[in-house]
Amino acid sequence: HYPLKTCLKDPEEALTGDAVDSVVGTRLVRTCCERCGKAVAAEPAKYMERLDAAYIAQQLPRYPVEVCVVSGEALDEDALDVLYGNTLVRLCCKGCKKDFKASPATFTRKLAMAGKEHGEAKHGEAKRGEAKRGEGRGHDGDAGEHHGRGDHDGGDHDADGDHDGGDHDGGDHDG
Repeated sequence: HYPLKTCLKDPEEALTGDAVDSVVGTRLVRTCCERCGKAVAAEPAKYMERLDAAYIAQQLPRYPVEVCVVSGEALDEDALDVLYGNTLVRLCCKGCKKDFKASPATFTRKLAMAGKEHGEAKHGEAKRGEAKRGEGRGHDGDAGEHHGRGDHDGGDHDADGDHDGGDHDGGDHDG
């Protein structure tokens, strides 16, 4: 489901039945006209942060797990919000982001399975994170080995201020 109701280039213009769909990197982009679509395609970094933030905001409330899909560790306020295609993936640290990028299909499959379980919960009874802790690889490759804060780099998980460590290139954030 597309998260914006206005043109990506011109937020003052509502998207109507005449909206123009295009793909930039791996993202569906909707603009009010061809001219705006061409402008977004020419300078995706200028516009994609707004779209990325909208996808994250749309998916965050129903994110199916409370643990990192790579390490199995609990997600906290420092979690990295990364988009893979149009899908939100939450990771506990930059080390897990590197591991995720090395094998995204493995981890997005885990996330999809958790999403199915979450969707089967009755009347919103969260299955979030249930039986998920420890299913990740852990930071040392061991099944679910917990790492303490000492294994983190000690700095801000996202020092450059964007959602995922600087990959707002309009691509799939995987390269």
